[in-house]
Parts: sequence; C-alpha cells; structure tokens
Amino acid sequence: MFLGVGTNVPHKVHHASLLGWLWSCPSLAISVLEANGSVTPSWLRETPVFSQTFDKMKTELERTCDGVVRIYQQYAILDPIDDYLHFKEFKKLMEEQAQFFLKDTTPFRTTEDTYLQKLFDDADQEKTGYLKFSEFLSVLNLIQIDAHNRSHNLGEEGSAF
Repeated sequence: MFLGVGTNVPHKVHHASLLGWLWSCPSLAISVLEANGSVTPSWLRETPVFSQTFDKMKTELERTCDGVVRIYQQYAILDPIDDYLHFKEFKKLMEEQAQFFLKDTTPFRTTEDTYLQKLFDDADQEKTGYLKFSEFLSVLNLIQIDAHNRSHNLGEEGSAF
C-alpha cells in the first residue's frame, strides 16, 4: 500500500504494519490516509479499530443514514436473497424496527396487518410486488414526518396520515 508524499509515514506500508500503526493511533492514521487522498481499502475499513474510529468521525446524521441502509439490507436478504423488500420482509422489518410508529399510526379499527399491506402497496409505485430501496424511503418519509409531528405534540391534525 502506498501513502502520499509529505507524511511521516513510510511510503510503502505492509498490511500488518499498517494495522499496528492503526491500532496505536487510529484517528491519526485515518486523518493521514484521508488527507492524502488515499482510497482506504475495504479490508481496512472493515477492521474493528478502523470502523469504530471512522464511525466516531461521522456526524449523527451520517451514522443514521448508514443505519437505514444496513437495516434495509439486513431484511432485504431474508427470503429471497435479493436487494428488494418483499411483503414478508417489509412486515418483519416494520414490526421489529418501527414498533412505536405502528402502534401510534395504525388507524382506528384497522388491523396492523391491513395497515402494513396498505403502506406496502402505496410504496410499491411500480407495482412489482416488492420495494426497491427508493420505494422503501417513501415509507421512512412518512415515519419521519409522524415522528416530527409527535415531537411537537401535533396529534391527529398534524399527522402525515
């Protein structure tokens, strides 16, 4: 691996010594790598020391966005293994990751299953029977609007539904 000129780091660093260097001072190592325009290899980004330090450098919004992508991918590969949310996967995701949203927004005299099916059908803009990530984001948009309204105690009149 080659690092940029002008650093106090040797120009050619082997993986093992780079990991030792990261372990001793991960934030400095990351700063040097990023400042020199180095594209940090995926094997390095996936090491616990690097990923924990890199995550600490991200803003709360960036970590939240990463979390949304990770959660989507976690459920999209359940059955079948693809990059789409089928209804069964969508339902499991919503029941496990958005319990309070479902509890607070399911319309009166509507079952949670019926409500989830309506959310799914409305988000499935191309009527494919599954949600692409961009279609799933429309559901998240509704969740965020509802959470924002609840933070202001707007109740039903300010609800997104």
